[in-house]
Amino acid sequence: MAKKTQRLSDELSAREFSSTLEKIGRRDRTEKAAFERDVLTLFNSTQNWKAIRLPGGGNTRPGDLLVTRVDLEQERRYIIDCTNEVNPGSIKRAYDGLRYHIDRSPERPPDFDEYWHVGPHMIAVPMRRRPRNDRRFRVLDLRQLKALLAAPKPKREMAVTRIGKAFQANEKEIMLAISGLILQIEEKLETLGGERPNSDDAKAKNAKDIFDLEKMKIELERIRELAAAFTKGKAPEKDVVKSVKTFRDDLHEWWEERHGSLLTTTAKSALFVSSASVLALMGANTPTALSVVGALIGGKVMLKTIKKVGKKVLGAIQ
Repeated sequence: MAKKTQRLSDELSAREFSSTLEKIGRRDRTEKAAFERDVLTLFNSTQNWKAIRLPGGGNTRPGDLLVTRVDLEQERRYIIDCTNEVNPGSIKRAYDGLRYHIDRSPERPPDFDEYWHVGPHMIAVPMRRRPRNDRRFRVLDLRQLKALLAAPKPKREMAVTRIGKAFQANEKEIMLAISGLILQIEEKLETLGGERPNSDDAKAKNAKDIFDLEKMKIELERIRELAAAFTKGKAPEKDVVKSVKTFRDDLHEWWEERHGSLLTTTAKSALFVSSASVLALMGANTPTALSVVGALIGGKVMLKTIKKVGKKVLGAIQ
């Protein structure tokens, strides 16, 4: 009786063990299928790459996915072998499968260029990831695969001009200053737009002021756009320099035409000082701008808050 009970217990344990293995196998197959879908989506969402599942789950050849891309006007083909985990055992099995596929038909070269063994993560891999230094075989985890497919970042060239160097060194500070100046111009434009001059001369003067300020705003927005592209390596330095110099020249012209009102009008004085401050940050300040700022501050034609802006200008220039 005791022997029969023991035998039944052993049979039950064997069935439980078999059932547990079957559950683990189903879970592993489900996880592998999900990972295959992720890898397939990753390749197909990356420019110049195209991926398909191999027929029969890769039974006709090793691997699960066939990935292609055109390189130097020639199609290159990659077999992707997906696994739940990259480890020494999985690498050995993958490479043995690759060699078997190649060696069984030595008269017929393989119809792919490389074989990639890929898993969500990689553990305990002290062995060489290129067995026999076979350059057709590559081992990657998901993080490495994403990095490999990521578009290369544009190379950021070192600036050679004073203006370019200023943007590379103080991009955030300059961008904030430009945005602040644009807001200041917009406030002035709103004020001018609300004025209703009576005489023809006053109307002409109002229209000219609005035209000048709108032109300054457009130039500042252009500088901001080009500078953002330049610091990311997407625009040439010469374009930024040209746009900054255009704004500087127009500011000088504005001074020549409006210096009388600039010296007597607080709002216009503040706008000029702020503009000169931005030029100083951009490395485009000139003796003319500095002398004007000094005259405005020395003449005490501005409020205390405007004097503080002027001091910042002189501090940035020194």
